[in-house]
Amino acid sequence: MRKIMLGALALCLVVAMCAGCKDDTSGPGPGANPYAGNWTVSFSGAFSGSRTITIGSDGTFSFSATASGLSGPVTWTGTVSATGAVSADATYQGQSVGYLSGNLSASSGNGTYSSAGGNGTWSATKL
Repeated sequence: MRKIMLGALALCLVVAMCAGCKDDTSGPGPGANPYAGNWTVSFSGAFSGSRTITIGSDGTFSFSATASGLSGPVTWTGTVSATGAVSADATYQGQSVGYLSGNLSASSGNGTYSSAGGNGTWSATKL
């Protein structure tokens, strides 16, 4: 009976210690892209305005935007490398129509884009 009581007491101590553990999910996990998270990206040129873009833990992102002179959205799909290099391809109605490139730092970034809808620049701020 004494062994059962000691075992139960040990189990209670382990549970109590684990209950005090804190789960910190404020940043990307181990091995995640350091630029993962939400960014506000502002466009000027053929595309204008701003939008929130989410960079995944694997560095991928995708968003749609409408350019002046086009009847539908252009879909941009790209990646951010571990060093902050940004690259994306644009498709419109299933056809490749342009590209985007630039660089991110820990809290901001900028670059250029070129597409069938026109050219311009972009800037980003980490949320």
